[in-house]
Amino acid sequence: SSFAGAQVVYDEHTQAELISENKSIRPGRPFWVAVRLTTAPHWHTYWQNSGEAALPTKISWQLPEGWMVSSLNWPPPTKLIEKDGRVTYGYKNEVLLWANLFAPDIIPKETQKVKFSTKISLLVCKDICVPGEQLVELEVPFSETLAEQASDKISYFNEYSLLTPRKSEQVADLKNIS
Repeated sequence: SSFAGAQVVYDEHTQAELISENKSIRPGRPFWVAVRLTTAPHWHTYWQNSGEAALPTKISWQLPEGWMVSSLNWPPPTKLIEKDGRVTYGYKNEVLLWANLFAPDIIPKETQKVKFSTKISLLVCKDICVPGEQLVELEVPFSETLAEQASDKISYFNEYSLLTPRKSEQVADLKNIS
C-alpha cells in the first residue's frame, strides 16, 4: 500500500514485514505494530518459551527519540516434534508478533512521517536449523487531523488478537529504549 513504506524482506526460508494497524499516527496516541513472519512450507520458527535446545525469535526495536514500546504479544504456539524427537514450541506458516507503540505527546510541526525499524533474530528449522537476521522498516505519516483509519493490514491484527488475550496497556510494561 502506498500510505506506509511497508517493505517485505526475504531470505531463503522466511519473509518478514513490519505492519501497522493505523494509516496515520497522532501525537500521544498508542497504536499496534507487528512483525509478520511467514515461513516456507515445512519450516518453523520458535515461541518465546521455545522448549529443548531451540531459540525464540527476538525483536529489537529502533524507534525515534521519545517513543515507547510495550513488550511483545505472542500468540499461542504449536507443539512441534523435532526430527530427533525433542519437543519444542513454535509457529509454522505464519505468525504475528505485536506490540503497542506510544507516540510522544509533542511532535515537531515539521515532522510529516516517522520511520520505525526492527531487527529480527530467529532460528528457522526443518530437518536442519538455519539462524537468520532481518531488518525491516515501516514509515507511517503523522496527522493531527486525520482520524486514525485502519490500514490495509488490520485483518491480521483482528485475527491474532482473538487468539491472544491483550495485556492491560500499563505504563509499567513499557521500556523507554531511546
